[in-house]
Amino acid sequence: MSRQYGRWSVLCLLLVGLAGCGGMGERLVTIKGRLVEGGQPVRFEGQEYQVGVARVEVTFWPVDSAGKMVAGGQSWSTSVQPDGTFVMDGAGKGIPAGRYKVGLRHTGAQQQYDPQDPSMKEHGGDLFQGRFTMDKTPFVFDLNTNQEVTLDIGQGNPGS
Repeated sequence: MSRQYGRWSVLCLLLVGLAGCGGMGERLVTIKGRLVEGGQPVRFEGQEYQVGVARVEVTFWPVDSAGKMVAGGQSWSTSVQPDGTFVMDGAGKGIPAGRYKVGLRHTGAQQQYDPQDPSMKEHGGDLFQGRFTMDKTPFVFDLNTNQEVTLDIGQGNPGS
């Protein structure tokens, strides 16, 4: 009896150990990206970008095939570097593979924000004037492997 109990204990421990190993969870991907305008790299120059007073944030929203936010889905955000590049790695481990809308928000230094300016007030200080929000962004990607994406900010211009 104790010999059978010992075998069952070993088998249970092996199963628990295997369940905790990688490979059984969702696939994670790391996305590198860059911003361009009309094919030319976008750079954010000036001290305010170096110290983080002004910044561009990129957000990845998980969406279904109809472009609607996945119920219970987690969005992921990171800052764009002054050279126009970014890495979305979900706190160092990657983000779940899948379909994403990608948005941008550009906030300037305090001295650039004028609350009396109707366009600034309407978009909460977003210097892109809300062109790349979840509802308006033209950027949609199927991200199933580690890859690089290019976001052409000329695509989000009104009337284009």
